[in-house]
Amino acid sequence: MTGDTRPNAGPSTASAGVLLVLVTVPAADANAFARHLIGAGRAARVNPRPGVRSTYRWNGQIEEADPALMLVKTTVAGDPALERRVRAPHPNEVPDTLALPVAGEIGPCLEWLKRSVTPA
Repeated sequence: MTGDTRPNAGPSTASAGVLLVLVTVPAADANAFARHLIGAGRAARVNPRPGVRSTYRWNGQIEEADPALMLVKTTVAGDPALERRVRAPHPNEVPDTLALPVAGEIGPCLEWLKRSVTPA
């Protein structure tokens, strides 16, 4: 990374507006879900990561599941539409999602990512 990565330095100009969104989906649906987000222009890249174990509370019960963790690379401009695209086909009533801002510059890949996402 070429940007200033000191704590509290803030995002570089190049990385401003880029998000890494974590989403879990049933492992059997991971590839179709990734193609759905890419095909709709909501993400530049989606990396399904199988082998995740989830333990969580739902309706007063402790539940367990073996979903795939989707690493979704997108932009702030594409995020509102991404949220709609995640909810539409997602089988869970409350999809497990978390959006993290990218804090460091990642060079040419970053520019490609921004060009690859259709703004909402």
